[in-house]
Amino acid sequence: IRAAVADISGDIRATVSLPTGELQLAALLKQMHAAVDEALGKAGVSMFDVVTLVVGSPGVVDQLDGRIAIAGTISDLEGLALGEVVAREFACTPVVENDVNLVAIAEQTFGLGQGVSNFAVLSVGSGIGAALSLNGTLHRGHRGAAGEIFYVPFEAVLGGDRSATDPSGPSIVALANHLAPQFPSTRLSAPFETIAIFEAARYKDPLAVAVVTNVAERIARYIATITAVVDVELVVLGGGIGRQADVLLAEIRAAVARAVPFAPRIEVSTLGDQAVLLGGVALGTSLAQDSVFAQRSNAYHAARE
Repeated sequence: IRAAVADISGDIRATVSLPTGELQLAALLKQMHAAVDEALGKAGVSMFDVVTLVVGSPGVVDQLDGRIAIAGTISDLEGLALGEVVAREFACTPVVENDVNLVAIAEQTFGLGQGVSNFAVLSVGSGIGAALSLNGTLHRGHRGAAGEIFYVPFEAVLGGDRSATDPSGPSIVALANHLAPQFPSTRLSAPFETIAIFEAARYKDPLAVAVVTNVAERIARYIATITAVVDVELVVLGGGIGRQADVLLAEIRAAVARAVPFAPRIEVSTLGDQAVLLGGVALGTSLAQDSVFAQRSNAYHAARE
C-alpha cells in the first residue's frame, strides 16, 4: 500500500510505502488508514485539507460508482463499490481508477510517454494488464475494461485455459516446473521463485534462460496484439516482471518485429514501483486544480455581482 500527499502544484510533500500482509478488505482498509495517516503527518496536513483523493485499484473500475470487477488476486474487491467504501472511511469522496491506467497517466506526465500521442503500457507482475493513451487521452473503453488484455485467447479455446500464454508470476513458476526435467544441469531447484529465475538467467543458467525466452515470447504476443489493433508508437513495459529489462528486452523486440509489419518502440518504464502512485498524484493534481480554480472563479464573479 502506497500513499502520497501533493500540493496544488503537484509537488509531492510526503510518501509512505507499507508492505501488504493479508488481502482481506478489513486488513487492507486498516493498512490504508495507516498509510494515509503517516503520509498526512509527514506532510503536516490533515484530511480536512484534502481537495482530491485518488485511489488506484486492480480490476475494471465502474466510473460511476467505483465498483470493481475482475479484481484478480484481491477477491474481496470483486463487486465492491470501492468508491463508497473509501468515502465512508476517509470522509472524502474519492476518484477510483484502475492501477495500470494510473501508470499510463504517470508515463504521460513524468515518464516515457511525454510528448507521445499514442502509446500503451503493458504491466506484467503477479498478473498482466494494459492501458492505452490514444491521441493524448487515456482510453478506458465502453465499460472501463480497455486493456484487460489477459483475455486475448490466442490459440487457446475461447474462454479456456490461458496458462500457456500467460507471462505473469504464477505462470512463470509453473513453466519452470514443467521445463525443469529437461535441464538436469540447472542450479535452480524447486520450489522455484520468479526473482531467482531471472537472476539465474543473468548467469546463463540453462533452465532460467529457457524460461525467460519463453516469457519474452509471451509478452511479445500481447505487444503484437496491441500494435495490430491500435498502431501505437510506443509500448512501455512495467510491473515487477516487465521491468526485467536486461534479460527480456532484446528478445521481446525481436519477437515483436517478427510478428507485425510495423513494430512499436518498446521501452522499460523508468518510474519503478512508484508508477501507480505517481499516476494518482498527476490525476489528483489535475482534478484539484480544476476544483480550486473553479471555486475561486465562482467566488470572484459572485463578488463582482
